[in-house]
Order: sequence, then C-alpha cells, then structure tokens
Amino acid sequence: MGIIAKQTIRGSALTYAGIGIGFLTAGILLPKFLSKEEIGVLNLLLRSALLFSFFANLGFNTITLKLFPFYRNPKNSHNNFFSLKILVNLIGFSLFCTIYYLFEPYVTERYAQQSKLLVDFLYLVVPFVAIYMVFNALDTYNRVLYNAVQGTFLRDFLQRLIILAIIGTLIAGYLNFSGFMYAYVFAMIVPILGLLFYLGKRKELSISFRSISLTKAQKKEMISVGAFSLFSGIAPILVSSVDLFMVNDYLGGDKTGVYATMIFFTTVIVAPSKALARISATFVADAWKENDLVKIDDIHKRSSINQLLFSGLIFLGIWANMDNLFVVIPEFAEGKFIVFYLGLASLANMAVGLNNIILSTSHYYKYQTIFVIVLSFILIISNVLLIPKLGIIGAAVATLVATLIVNIIKGIFVYVKLKTQPFSIKTILLISIILVTYLAQDLLPRLHYLVDIVLRSAIISIIFIGSCYFLKVSDDFNRQIKKVTKKFIK
Repeated sequence: MGIIAKQTIRGSALTYAGIGIGFLTAGILLPKFLSKEEIGVLNLLLRSALLFSFFANLGFNTITLKLFPFYRNPKNSHNNFFSLKILVNLIGFSLFCTIYYLFEPYVTERYAQQSKLLVDFLYLVVPFVAIYMVFNALDTYNRVLYNAVQGTFLRDFLQRLIILAIIGTLIAGYLNFSGFMYAYVFAMIVPILGLLFYLGKRKELSISFRSISLTKAQKKEMISVGAFSLFSGIAPILVSSVDLFMVNDYLGGDKTGVYATMIFFTTVIVAPSKALARISATFVADAWKENDLVKIDDIHKRSSINQLLFSGLIFLGIWANMDNLFVVIPEFAEGKFIVFYLGLASLANMAVGLNNIILSTSHYYKYQTIFVIVLSFILIISNVLLIPKLGIIGAAVATLVATLIVNIIKGIFVYVKLKTQPFSIKTILLISIILVTYLAQDLLPRLHYLVDIVLRSAIISIIFIGSCYFLKVSDDFNRQIKKVTKKFIK
C-alpha cells in the first residue's frame, strides 16, 4: 500500500485544493453571476458529454486498466498498446459524431420550447465529448504507468484555477455567457496539453499503426472486456446524470440549475475515492494477474475505512454549514436536502470501498452489466415516482434508494463469489464517531455565519479527527498523523 497511500495522499491534497477553488466558483460565484437556467445548461451539456464520451470510448479505458499488465513492456512501447488505444478512440468518436448529427434535429425540436438556451449551445456537446475522451484516454494510460497524480493536478486543480480566472473576466464584464462557454472549452483543453507534454517527455507516446498485431484470443478478450465495460463502468455517471436529466424534463431549467449547484457540494464528499481509485485500479488488476486474493482483500478493507473516514469528515463539515452557505446564496435554499440525501448516497458508495474496481477487474466483470441494468431501472422508476411528489428533493431521494439497493446486492455478490468484503468492527466504530460528532456540533448556538463556519468546522474537526486517532480507526490515517506531527515537532 506504500505507493497507493503516497499517491492517494498527494492526489487527495490536489483534489481538495481544486475543490476549494471549485467551491468558490461553482458554489458561490456562478450562482451569483449566472442565472439558474445558465447553470443548468452548462451542467446538462457537461453531463451529457461525459455520458456520451464513455460510450464513444468503446470500453477501451477499462480494457487498459484490466489488460495492460499483460502488455506492459517498455522495451517495445508496451506492444504498441497506446497506438491501439488511439485507433479505437478515433473509431468511437466517429460513431458518436454520426449519431449526434442524425439525432440533433430531434433533440432540437424536443427542447425548442422548454429550453431555448440549451438548444442554442447544444453543438458544444461535440467538443466536450472529444475533450473528455482524449483526457480520459491519456489519463488512464498514464495511470497504468503508475503515475496518477499528474492527471489529478491538471484537471482537478489547474483547470479549476483557469475557470476561476474566466469567471473573473465574466464578473468584470469582459465576457457574456457565450464567451464564458467558449472559454470553458479552452480551460478543459489545457489538461490534455499537459498530459501530452508529460507523456512525451517520458517517451511514452510512441505511435505506429502498422505494427499493431493481436492474436485471435487477444482480440476476443479485448472485445469481451470492452463490450461489457460499456455497461459496467457507466454506473457512477448514471447516478450523477439521470436525476439531473429527469429534473430538467419534469421541472425545467431553473430547477435544474438549483439541483446542479447542490450536486457540486456532494462531489466534494467522493473526492478521496477518486484519488484512491485512480491508482488502486492498477494494483488490483496486477493482484488479479498474480491471483493474490490476500492483497486484494487488504486493499479492499483499507480503502473502505479510509474513504469513509475522510468522506465522513467532509460530509459533516458540509451539512453542518449548509444554513451558513444559504446566507450567501439564499435563492438556492430550496435545495438544502438535496445535499443531505445525495451526501448519504455518497457515503454509502465510500463505505463499500473498491467493490466496483475489484469486480470490474476480476473474471466476474460481466456481472457488472446486470448491476448497471438494475441500477438504471431503479433510478428511472424511483425518479418517475418521486419527482412529481417531492420535486427536486424527490430526485435526490431516488438516487439514495437506488444506491443503497444496488450496493447491498453487489456487496453480497462480491463476498460470495470473490470472498472479500470491506467491513469490520472499525466500520461500526467510525459510523458512531460520525453520529456523535454531528450531535455534538448541533448543540452549538448559531452565530454570525462567517464566525459560525470557522468555529463549527473547527469543533467538528477536533472531535472527529481526535476520536479517529485515539480509537485507532485507520492505521493509514494514524501513520500519516504521526508523520505530520513529527515534521512540526522538528
């Protein structure tokens, strides 16, 4: 876990630094200087592009994570794996463009009355899809070469810093909404240039389509893994997108803007898992190659407790300060309980650790398709039932219900088939600490919102971190606390 822990900590630090910038932009500035509909349109385009880019990738990112260990050989450019990756992505993007231009008239007609602004910027889905595809392809390749931090820095930190500067020009009056959207595209291209520079510097961008040679068995395995991963890997994107699309269909652009803004606060909660998953997937795939079940179970349990620990702290800090936030953006206060229910769904995902990665990289990866179908069905049905009754809160409740049901079913399957599960007595202890910390801070009287944020957050941190340390909830956490303490003492 040495490399995993080291890169996870670095990745998390960069991610949270980016989140600090993102909080200022998506949490405060955009709600202040863009309309709810404009925020909704931006997020709908980004979510749509993310969804389409996953399918247009034709499953090759998952193929890379699962099968690259068998092709790893620096002496011959890893058997030209990168060239094959480019070829597949070009084919996938061409297919997407064809489908887009066939269905664009229908989509335009469908939303012409409901959201003219969305129709006006619909064409930006194409460059957004291209950007997501290229970045994820390069980042995945970089990750299997055991370099997970660069992508985190470029996308989670540098890109958000550029977006903050773009918003500054918007506030100053130099950009209108159209100019802002074009500048946003530029901001998303910068991380791609950074990865190209880094990989090129390491001479990992060798391209030669003529020398791509695969046996019949290799082709069959790649097609099988790629086809099933189109469904298995889509789950996180579905959970974060279906509700937004359905809120837009049922309730319109303004409500979509509120929902999208509240979603941002819950993305903070899952940040530790992003940094951990980026590097752990490679190690889990290598462990499966060696059939090292003990190592897989160890990574599983430690990932679960560490993810829940950091996510629990962040959830407490966000939920306890929501009323303070709405002093700044009171027009978004109707979305308060969206954060609560989506936050609980995020905690549920953190608690199960690397379930998705372990299953996706195992020989049972095909079963992920079944779980995604079940998740999709429950998500759509629950949204259809709950949005008309509960409004935008209903969409968040639907996501929580679907997440809990599928995680329970999948957890049982992983335990029965792969003999690993993420929980221990420390999980119960950690959940107890989360509850006690929340009840303790809730006893505090409300003060001026700026003072209250500082004081309440400090008390939450002291109680939570102190309890986790002295009760030894996580060995990795305690080890890092001791390292930091020694540095300050020196």
